[in-house]
Amino acid sequence: MVGGDLVVYSYRLSDYAAYFRRVKAAVEAAVFEPSAATYPEPVDHCDHCIWFPICDEVRRADDHLSLVAGIRRTQTRKLRAADIDTLQKLGASGAGDPIPRLELGTADRLRHQARLQSSAHRSGCVGYELLDPGEGQGLCLLPRPSPGDLFFDIEGDPFGEGGLEYLFGIVEVDSGEPVYREFWAHDRVEEKAAFEALIDVFPLRDTTRPSSFSK
Repeated sequence: MVGGDLVVYSYRLSDYAAYFRRVKAAVEAAVFEPSAATYPEPVDHCDHCIWFPICDEVRRADDHLSLVAGIRRTQTRKLRAADIDTLQKLGASGAGDPIPRLELGTADRLRHQARLQSSAHRSGCVGYELLDPGEGQGLCLLPRPSPGDLFFDIEGDPFGEGGLEYLFGIVEVDSGEPVYREFWAHDRVEEKAAFEALIDVFPLRDTTRPSSFSK
């Protein structure tokens, strides 16, 4: 086998023969049984696929459950098994109605989200509802603001040889307006220089004061 690094690797056939037979059978079934139903279920690669617009159009026409913001593929399978196979059906289902193998709080949260989206589709206006902050949850877990706080974000590109961390960003909060500092990188040399510049910022902070560091 030739890997992504163009190096040839050798493996014992007996270690992978069963897996190969299973994959081969699945491919042959898909190719030689055209009656087999297929559907463009969303996957991680959709964001980089040239066919995304076509698949997305199909899912929107079908009011597919994947359109519910924050829903997981495992949850859509459980909902379909309960005869809830569209966003509209999910939004219209009753709060508190049990869904087999789906935690009640999770089911109600998905219903609530689907109901908001259904309302937005009908009215043409994006609706929202403010949720009461939960003590000890979400942003409430962050320490209280303190002078000297740093808020850090890192962005990277996983594709290409070895990937590249191309942006290190920091928001510094001392007094007055927050200050944003950015360190960009377009290649390995710049990535190293950006990281070194980032690290040079940290020792300048007063470590005797309580502060929060957030990513």
